[in-house]
Amino acid sequence: MSVVWLRLYIKITYDLNGYRRLYFQKYLAFIIFFNIFNYMFCMNCRIETIYPGSISNLWLKVQNISKNHNVEITGSEEGGTFTFTAVGGLFKGAYKVNGQKVEINIHKKPFIIPCVMIRNFVTDNIGNL
Repeated sequence: MSVVWLRLYIKITYDLNGYRRLYFQKYLAFIIFFNIFNYMFCMNCRIETIYPGSISNLWLKVQNISKNHNVEITGSEEGGTFTFTAVGGLFKGAYKVNGQKVEINIHKKPFIIPCVMIRNFVTDNIGNL
């Protein structure tokens, strides 16, 4: 889709007299910035990781942690949704467990927290539970 818009933009700016190179450079810089920004600060974060221990034990630990930190979990060990407030913002998402594989999909998060930071935190600390 971006390629179509880029071609259209090049055609429009090429037809204008003067300034066409400046328009193209600004537009190209915007596309590059937007793609990097979208990757870093996307609202939908998908995290997949492997839990090395028993999923039943993980579920019990997550329930205890959720009670202590006001996390609302709806579901079971196989899957469900969660909601909590941290770092001054609301987090909402869903989780799914398939064997030892844990999939977490965060639908809503504070804008200033990049997905990469959340993904690294989860994958680095899930083994410590």
